[in-house]
Amino acid sequence: MRSKDIAKRARVTVRTLRHYHQIGLLPEPSRDANGYRHYTVHHLVRLLRIRRLTTLGLSLRQLAPLLEDSHAVRLDVLDQLATSLTDQIERLQKQRKIIAALRSGKGPLDVSPELTVALAPLEVGRSGEVNNSGRDQSTLIDHMVNDKGRAALAELYDRLAAPDLAKIVLALGQRFDRLGLETDETEIAELVDAYVLHLGNWMKEFNAVLRQFAEKETSLTLWAHAAEATTPQQRRVLTEIGLRLVSTDGRNGSCGK
Repeated sequence: MRSKDIAKRARVTVRTLRHYHQIGLLPEPSRDANGYRHYTVHHLVRLLRIRRLTTLGLSLRQLAPLLEDSHAVRLDVLDQLATSLTDQIERLQKQRKIIAALRSGKGPLDVSPELTVALAPLEVGRSGEVNNSGRDQSTLIDHMVNDKGRAALAELYDRLAAPDLAKIVLALGQRFDRLGLETDETEIAELVDAYVLHLGNWMKEFNAVLRQFAEKETSLTLWAHAAEATTPQQRRVLTEIGLRLVSTDGRNGSCGK
């Protein structure tokens, strides 16, 4: 068999064939009198074994001992493969979820997909103005928090949308949305108490993520955004919540949506 013949049978390219020769995975065949490589069935079998092992997720550098002894694979290698495949499956499932959400129009393309998808369930039942403000906050977070921080925040937001918290979050959010000139001090105090009771620990985790994974001025920027997007009574609630969290945590920070 010539190069193009064995490549066709093994369903690889001639370029891949030559690369395997260069790194020593596939022995060089003998050459005919005219200089063309002459491959045997032995070469084809080895080439098919290489393809089979690579489809399992093994890297080319791991193949050499296995090609000489098919029983040489160690349990730690198999464990690494299993972990790698699990990670790939989780990543693909997450990407599929993100794409499905974006296709259904549940979030803008100019914000991190992780945050967009995580925040989408929290927009249900809230006003368009509030949701636009939340998306503005997401844009700020997307810019000022690194990849690990975005992933951590997405997990936090997912927890808010879980059945045990979703109704509470929505009820608190709607009460917050109604705060205005007619709101008295008792209502403000009760809402602060409710937020700290049900979401105090969540807010502390939110602030901890910002401290660990965000730019230094992120909390101040988010507070400035909240000040511009809220009524005086809503700012009172946010300020009181912040003070309560400081009194129990010893550190200042920004409250999430």
